[in-house]
Amino acid sequence: MFYNRSALKQRAKQLVRQGNPAMYMITLVYILATTWLSTVCGLVVANPINRAAEVMDSWSETIAQTGNLSQGAMDALTQQIWACFRGPAAMIGLLAALILSFYSMVVALGYYGCTLRTMRGQESGGYRELFSHFDLAGKIILLQVLKFVFTYLWSLLFLIPGIVAIYRYRLAEYCLLDDPDIS
Repeated sequence: MFYNRSALKQRAKQLVRQGNPAMYMITLVYILATTWLSTVCGLVVANPINRAAEVMDSWSETIAQTGNLSQGAMDALTQQIWACFRGPAAMIGLLAALILSFYSMVVALGYYGCTLRTMRGQESGGYRELFSHFDLAGKIILLQVLKFVFTYLWSLLFLIPGIVAIYRYRLAEYCLLDDPDIS
Protein backbone atom coordinates (compact mmCIF):
# COMPACT_ATOMS: atom_id res chain seq x y z
CA MET A 1 0.00 0.00 0.00
CA PHE A 2 1.48 3.30 -1.08
CA TYR A 3 0.75 6.68 0.44
CA ASN A 4 0.80 9.93 -1.43
CA ARG A 5 2.73 12.09 1.02
CA SER A 6 1.76 15.41 -0.52
CA ALA A 7 -1.94 14.49 -0.60
CA LEU A 8 -1.80 13.44 3.06
CA LYS A 9 -0.06 16.68 3.92
CA GLN A 10 -2.65 18.78 2.07
CA ARG A 11 -5.50 16.89 3.76
CA ALA A 12 -3.93 17.44 7.20
CA LYS A 13 -3.49 21.16 6.53
CA GLN A 14 -7.09 21.44 5.39
CA LEU A 15 -8.43 19.63 8.47
CA VAL A 16 -6.32 21.77 10.80
CA ARG A 17 -7.57 24.95 9.11
CA GLN A 18 -11.19 23.82 9.42
CA GLY A 19 -10.90 23.12 13.14
CA ASN A 20 -13.11 25.16 15.42
CA PRO A 21 -11.43 26.46 17.56
CA ALA A 22 -8.22 26.61 15.60
CA MET A 23 -5.69 23.90 16.42
CA TYR A 24 -2.94 26.41 17.06
CA MET A 25 -5.10 27.96 19.80
CA ILE A 26 -5.77 24.55 21.35
CA THR A 27 -2.03 23.86 21.23
CA LEU A 28 -1.33 27.20 22.89
CA VAL A 29 -3.81 26.45 25.68
CA TYR A 30 -2.27 22.98 26.07
CA ILE A 31 1.24 24.46 26.40
CA LEU A 32 0.03 27.08 28.86
CA ALA A 33 -1.86 24.46 30.88
CA THR A 34 1.16 22.20 31.21
CA THR A 35 4.51 23.88 30.67
CA TRP A 36 3.57 27.31 31.95
CA LEU A 37 1.84 25.89 35.03
CA SER A 38 4.87 23.70 35.74
CA THR A 39 7.21 26.69 35.39
CA VAL A 40 5.13 28.85 37.73
CA CYS A 41 4.97 26.05 40.31
CA GLY A 42 8.72 25.61 39.96
CA LEU A 43 9.18 29.27 40.86
CA VAL A 44 6.95 28.94 43.92
CA VAL A 45 8.13 25.54 45.17
CA ALA A 46 11.62 24.29 44.32
CA ASN A 47 11.84 20.75 42.97
CA PRO A 48 14.52 18.85 44.93
CA ILE A 49 15.27 16.66 41.92
CA ASN A 50 16.38 19.75 39.99
CA ARG A 51 18.54 20.83 42.92
CA ALA A 52 20.14 17.39 43.11
CA ALA A 53 20.85 17.55 39.37
CA GLU A 54 22.54 20.94 39.85
CA VAL A 55 24.71 19.47 42.61
CA MET A 56 25.67 16.56 40.34
CA ASP A 57 26.54 18.98 37.51
CA SER A 58 28.75 21.12 39.71
CA TRP A 59 30.53 18.05 41.07
CA SER A 60 31.02 16.55 37.62
CA GLU A 61 32.63 19.81 36.46
CA THR A 62 34.93 19.79 39.51
CA ILE A 63 35.87 16.16 38.95
CA ALA A 64 36.51 16.80 35.25
CA GLN A 65 38.79 19.73 36.06
CA THR A 66 40.75 18.03 38.81
CA GLY A 67 40.59 14.50 37.47
CA ASN A 68 40.52 13.35 41.08
CA LEU A 69 37.75 11.36 42.71
CA SER A 70 38.40 10.18 46.23
CA GLN A 71 36.18 8.36 48.69
CA GLY A 72 35.85 11.56 50.74
CA ALA A 73 34.66 13.46 47.68
CA MET A 74 32.08 10.77 46.95
CA ASP A 75 30.85 10.90 50.55
CA ALA A 76 30.53 14.69 50.38
CA LEU A 77 28.63 14.43 47.09
CA THR A 78 26.26 11.85 48.56
CA GLN A 79 25.62 14.04 51.60
CA GLN A 80 24.89 17.09 49.44
CA ILE A 81 22.47 15.11 47.28
CA TRP A 82 20.63 13.71 50.32
CA ALA A 83 20.48 17.21 51.79
CA CYS A 84 18.45 18.28 48.77
CA PHE A 85 15.71 15.81 49.77
CA ARG A 86 15.52 16.65 53.49
CA GLY A 87 12.99 18.91 55.09
CA PRO A 88 9.37 19.80 54.55
CA ALA A 89 10.12 22.07 51.59
CA ALA A 90 11.69 19.16 49.72
CA MET A 91 8.70 16.92 50.43
CA ILE A 92 6.30 19.63 49.27
CA GLY A 93 8.41 20.09 46.13
CA LEU A 94 8.38 16.34 45.41
CA LEU A 95 4.64 16.15 45.97
CA ALA A 96 4.03 19.16 43.71
CA ALA A 97 6.24 17.64 40.99
CA LEU A 98 4.38 14.33 41.23
CA ILE A 99 0.96 15.97 41.06
CA LEU A 100 2.05 18.14 38.11
CA SER A 101 3.39 15.15 36.22
CA PHE A 102 0.12 13.24 36.71
CA TYR A 103 -1.85 16.32 35.69
CA SER A 104 0.32 16.73 32.58
CA MET A 105 -0.25 13.09 31.61
CA VAL A 106 -4.03 13.54 31.74
CA VAL A 107 -4.02 16.84 29.86
CA ALA A 108 -1.68 15.35 27.24
CA LEU A 109 -4.20 12.58 26.63
CA GLY A 110 -6.85 15.25 26.14
CA TYR A 111 -4.63 16.97 23.60
CA TYR A 112 -4.04 13.67 21.78
CA GLY A 113 -7.80 13.17 21.69
CA CYS A 114 -8.36 16.63 20.28
CA THR A 115 -5.80 16.18 17.52
CA LEU A 116 -7.08 12.68 16.75
CA ARG A 117 -10.65 13.91 16.36
CA THR A 118 -9.48 16.78 14.17
CA MET A 119 -7.50 14.48 11.88
CA ARG A 120 -10.46 12.12 11.60
CA GLY A 121 -12.61 15.04 10.49
CA GLN A 122 -14.86 14.79 13.54
CA GLU A 123 -16.17 17.68 15.58
CA SER A 124 -13.43 18.66 17.99
CA GLY A 125 -14.30 19.00 21.64
CA GLY A 126 -12.39 22.28 21.68
CA TYR A 127 -10.73 23.48 24.83
CA ARG A 128 -13.02 21.31 26.94
CA GLU A 129 -11.50 18.21 25.31
CA LEU A 130 -8.14 19.02 26.89
CA PHE A 131 -9.53 18.63 30.39
CA SER A 132 -12.17 15.97 29.77
CA HIS A 133 -10.20 12.84 30.61
CA PHE A 134 -9.73 13.20 34.36
CA ASP A 135 -12.15 10.30 34.82
CA LEU A 136 -9.48 8.10 33.19
CA ALA A 137 -6.64 9.48 35.33
CA GLY A 138 -5.92 6.15 37.03
CA LYS A 139 -5.73 4.28 33.72
CA ILE A 140 -3.59 6.99 32.15
CA ILE A 141 -1.09 6.99 35.02
CA LEU A 142 -0.98 3.18 35.09
CA LEU A 143 -0.47 3.12 31.32
CA GLN A 144 2.48 5.53 31.54
CA VAL A 145 4.06 3.58 34.41
CA LEU A 146 3.69 0.28 32.54
CA LYS A 147 5.12 1.80 29.36
CA PHE A 148 8.14 3.03 31.31
CA VAL A 149 8.68 -0.28 33.12
CA PHE A 150 8.36 -2.44 30.02
CA THR A 151 10.56 -0.14 27.93
CA TYR A 152 13.17 -0.12 30.70
CA LEU A 153 13.11 -3.90 31.01
CA TRP A 154 13.45 -4.38 27.25
CA SER A 155 16.29 -1.85 27.23
CA LEU A 156 18.18 -3.97 29.76
CA LEU A 157 18.51 -6.66 27.11
CA PHE A 158 20.19 -4.34 24.65
CA LEU A 159 19.62 -1.05 22.85
CA ILE A 160 17.67 -2.45 19.88
CA PRO A 161 14.94 -4.24 21.96
CA GLY A 162 14.50 -1.00 23.92
CA ILE A 163 13.95 0.98 20.71
CA VAL A 164 11.52 -1.68 19.47
CA ALA A 165 9.64 -1.43 22.78
CA ILE A 166 9.39 2.35 22.46
CA TYR A 167 7.77 1.94 19.05
CA ARG A 168 5.61 -0.95 20.24
CA TYR A 169 4.02 1.10 23.02
CA ARG A 170 3.97 4.42 21.15
CA LEU A 171 0.29 4.30 20.24
CA ALA A 172 -1.02 2.98 23.56
CA GLU A 173 -2.61 6.34 24.43
CA TYR A 174 -4.55 6.34 21.16
CA CYS A 175 -5.82 2.82 21.89
CA LEU A 176 -7.02 4.09 25.27
CA LEU A 177 -8.75 7.02 23.56
CA ASP A 178 -10.50 4.74 21.08
CA ASP A 179 -11.65 2.31 23.79
CA PRO A 180 -11.61 3.81 27.31
CA ASP A 181 -12.99 0.56 28.75
CA ILE A 182 -9.94 -1.40 27.62
CA SER A 183 -8.01 -3.08 30.39
